[in-house]
Amino acid sequence: MQPLFIVFLVVVTSLIVSATTKGSRDMSAMRALFEWIGASALFVVLNVTVGAVIILLIRSLTTHFVALYGLQSMVLVALSLAQGFVFQYWWRRE
Repeated sequence: MQPLFIVFLVVVTSLIVSATTKGSRDMSAMRALFEWIGASALFVVLNVTVGAVIILLIRSLTTHFVALYGLQSMVLVALSLAQGFVFQYWWRRE
């Protein structure tokens, strides 16, 4: 059931993007939105990966236990969205 749902979800989102990007519309706003989403997703992955490495290093080098659950925060996602926005703004200014 889950793999079928994933395929369905990808098809639906592909159709939505296809429908919203057809025609002679000005695509600069849509392109900027997708660039922001992509940059933010990369920052989420990078933040979680670096955080997990740091936590695992703390666990292995000290006697302190730090849970990986600390990375399961909506604040981290919100800050990653902000990082993506600032990065995209900075990248386009160059």
